[in-house]
Amino acid sequence: TIHPYCTGVSSASLTAIASGGTLNYSYVWSDDPTIPQTTPTATLLAAGIYTITVTDSRGCIATDTTDISAYTNAMDAIITTQQYNGNVEVSCFGANDGMAIVSTWGAHAPYTYQWFGPNNYTATNDSIDNLFAGAYSVTIEDTNGCLINRYINLTEPDLLQFTSYLSTNETCLGACNGTVTLDILGGTFPYFGIATNNSTTNVITSQILSDTITFPGICSGIYTISLTDANNCQSTLIQGGNSQQTIGTTIATYATIDPATVQHLICYGVPTGSISVQSLMAAPNYTYSWENLVGNSFGTDTIADNLSAGTYVLFAHYSDSFGSYPGCTTSDTIIITESTEIMSNATVNDALCNGQSSGSITTAASGGTPSFTYFWYPNSQTTANINNLSAGTYSVDITDNNNCYKTDTFTVAEPTAVVVSITQNGNQLQSTVSGGTPSYSYQWSSGQTSHNINANNSGAYTLTITDANGCVQASNTIVITAITQIEAEEFTLYPNPFKQETLLDFGANKEMVSIKILDVCGNALETHDLKNAEQFTIKRGKKASGIYFLEVKMDGETYHKRLVIQ
Repeated sequence: TIHPYCTGVSSASLTAIASGGTLNYSYVWSDDPTIPQTTPTATLLAAGIYTITVTDSRGCIATDTTDISAYTNAMDAIITTQQYNGNVEVSCFGANDGMAIVSTWGAHAPYTYQWFGPNNYTATNDSIDNLFAGAYSVTIEDTNGCLINRYINLTEPDLLQFTSYLSTNETCLGACNGTVTLDILGGTFPYFGIATNNSTTNVITSQILSDTITFPGICSGIYTISLTDANNCQSTLIQGGNSQQTIGTTIATYATIDPATVQHLICYGVPTGSISVQSLMAAPNYTYSWENLVGNSFGTDTIADNLSAGTYVLFAHYSDSFGSYPGCTTSDTIIITESTEIMSNATVNDALCNGQSSGSITTAASGGTPSFTYFWYPNSQTTANINNLSAGTYSVDITDNNNCYKTDTFTVAEPTAVVVSITQNGNQLQSTVSGGTPSYSYQWSSGQTSHNINANNSGAYTLTITDANGCVQASNTIVITAITQIEAEEFTLYPNPFKQETLLDFGANKEMVSIKILDVCGNALETHDLKNAEQFTIKRGKKASGIYFLEVKMDGETYHKRLVIQ
């Protein structure tokens, strides 16, 4: 048995070997029912099942069947292509971006390829590209010389063509709702329209899903139209077609603020500003509105008044029975100014001493429109500066030449009162000072100037304090009777303090007692000489409330005690 080299190629042979029976033999093969081969060896056989019938000279018959297959595996191949939108293999009419790849298996690799295509195209690779539309075939051969053929047809869309045959104007200038209607042929859905304004080069694009479409959203102007399709193929005009359209309008809005009617604020912060529309548009389709820069509305009349200083915008609008058209709105802007704020620029000088009228307020008005007048509260003065002020609150109305006014309020302060007291510790006198404005200077009635002093002589001592502002305050008085004397509690005084009278108790009967009541300066107000007395009642009389001193002499000694009348 000799096998065929290639599937489908008749290159095999079979040989029958007969024995036995009676010679001579005759042979008949089943390779062809009409004219079978009749020799011991059958040649040019394809793969398949074959039967040999051998007959001897006596008519005895013997048969045998065998199955022969291709010597190699069957060779096969498939061609694949790139698909574009629209199920085409070439993207655009007349383009050469097709490609094909043949994949081969079986038989005996490696393989050789021979491609044929339109315009005498040939190639010898398994993949080919840059192909135009048309029919392509490839012949594949293995190392045994076995051949197979495969075919592919690359398709392309029709030529993309259009014409613009209708347009509509925009409703009003700025509405940008004009349209252009196109008739489109060929190419691949969806389409993308491109409208270019010939003057501004602004470009409007729109996706188009049918072959007759209205291209929306176009403002006034002259436009050149072009198309691309889903495969980005460029369009051409249908013969005799039109690629330009003019969009216009007969309606426009105008917003103009009349500069002659602008009223600025003559007084700072007082909303007296006013503005109005110039050249009114009388048609009922036109309306106006006023806003500031943050969008607050100031009405829809042709006049806006009672305005504060700031920037204001006038908007002119257009609408019809189909709705409003924001794109048609135009605007104008104006700045309303105001006079500068009146400033008092005041300087406050506080009172130097507690309870003293030494304060003052000076002003130097600015802003507004000079000149200025003044009116002070509560003292009704009309000068720029006021003096001799005690502590308190003062207000001033400052009025400029436009009768604009500003009220300012000030506080004149004062220091706390200077408080001074002296205490005795033996022969030493000690002072305590607070309030006023430190630092302090000290002046004792004895001529000394230190904080604390030693009493060198008997008598009444007082301290006068002067603070940094020159405020003066005197202390209480301490009377020194004997430098070496130490006061003893040889009697009692109750009550002390008192209102009407108090009782002086000597603790025993005394033959001779001398009593003096002194004021804080050491002056004797009353003198009483007692004999054989054990008690004495001191009456208030006409003495005022305050501090007094009691001097008692008895048994050869002198005693002092502080006396307080409430």
